[in-house]
Parts: sequence; C-alpha cells; structure tokens
Amino acid sequence: MGATLTVDGKTIELKTITGSEGEKAIDIKPLRAQTGYITLDPGYLNTGACESSITFIDGEKGILRYRGIPIDQLAEKSSFMDVAYLLIEGRLPNAEELASFTKEIQAHSDIPPALIDMVKAFPKDAHPMAMLSSMVCSLSTYYTDSIDPKNDDQVKLAIKRLVGQLPVIAALGYRHAQGLAFQAPNPSLDYTSNFLQMMFAKAGEDKFAGLALDPSSNSAPLLQGCSARFQCRTAFQYEGGDHTIFVGEGGSFDVWAGH
Repeated sequence: MGATLTVDGKTIELKTITGSEGEKAIDIKPLRAQTGYITLDPGYLNTGACESSITFIDGEKGILRYRGIPIDQLAEKSSFMDVAYLLIEGRLPNAEELASFTKEIQAHSDIPPALIDMVKAFPKDAHPMAMLSSMVCSLSTYYTDSIDPKNDDQVKLAIKRLVGQLPVIAALGYRHAQGLAFQAPNPSLDYTSNFLQMMFAKAGEDKFAGLALDPSSNSAPLLQGCSARFQCRTAFQYEGGDHTIFVGEGGSFDVWAGH
C-alpha cells in the first residue's frame, strides 16, 4: 500500500508505514531526489523524526511507553536502573542482571578530575544545559576507546559511562552554581539516592549513616519506629517568592507495629 504525489505534472510513488500503535505515516525520503522539492513543517507537527523501537509518545492522548510498557507502570513498579536496563537491552532485568548492571554503572561513575577544574571556568549563572552539554562533549577527548558509533561494544561502553557519569556532572554543575564544593559519588547508595546526596549533601558527618530504613512502594526510604508513615507524591508545585511550595497527594499509609 502506498501514496502518490503529483508535483508540476510529475507523479511519484511514496511508501506508507504503519507504526506499532496503528499510526500511519508517508515515507518522503525520495521526494527531493525525484522532484527537487522539500517539505516545510515548522515545529515538526506533522513529521516523525525517526522510527523507534524504544519510545512511543502521543501527547494528545497522554500516552508514553518505553519498550511497550506504560510509563505509569514503570514509575510504580520499577527502579531507575530497571528502566535504564530496559531502554538499553529491550526488556526488564532479572535480579542477577540488575545487580550486575548496577555494579557496572557504579564502576563508571568517577568523572575525569579535569572536569572539576573545567566547571570552575564557567560563570556561576551559566545555563545548566550549556554547562552539561559542554562537559559531556568533552568526555570524548578522555574516552577515545568508545567513540565509534558503528561498533556495538564501544556504543554500549559509552552508554554505561554516560549513565554512570551524567548525574555526577549534573550535580557538579548545580553545586558550582550554588557556590558549593564538589560532592563525590557514594558507592554505598543506590543510583537516585546517590544523585540526591551529590546535589544537596553538606560537608560533615553523615547523619543518616546506619539508620534503619524500610523500602516503600515508590523506592523512597521510610523511617522505622514512626507512629505513622505517609507515602505521598507531588501533586502541585508553586513558586513562592524565594522558595517553592509543594502540595502532596497521599498514596498510602501505615502504622508502625507497637504504636
């Protein structure tokens, strides 16, 4: 099945494509070669930039899927590292695969020391994305063993390095803007907890070291020994002058045994 297009009296055949969700598209790759014409589509409102087996998104219908799995299911049941593995390998990992993948990512979390000096050269009010993109681009000068996009092994190594080092680089840029010293990664923490401590931790003794915690349904740590514990999500966020106001929506509640 195809489509025809007539331009200046010349008719050409164009292939049609059906996506994984039944959406239809016309393949216009031969348009310019056969007619000399190009398309004009400001904002790409009618253009698909690529074919993807990783992500499907339909903003009008509120659909976002990774590898066919709805984003709300992943947010509820999977960790960040689960989803990272899913995007790379095409499926969710089992416990052994997740442990191995997590260990590999942790092994690649140390950034080149020169990046710490590099960020100091940026103005403190520099745009975060400008700092992030500059530092990420510079990584290719340090890791010349993984810059060939046609080599699958090099691509996978580059991906693991990026997953490991991007939170470190992002936190480094944030702390520079706040006038704070670099906070090194803590390999004893999980991925998201480590990112938060690199962003917001202060120098001194770890006040939460050795604290007894329970896991929650959304991976947030829960304190033991509390009379009551609420698990909430951010429902609304408002700017309040020099601070931000968060309004939470309760998701679950439990009572500590003995209270």
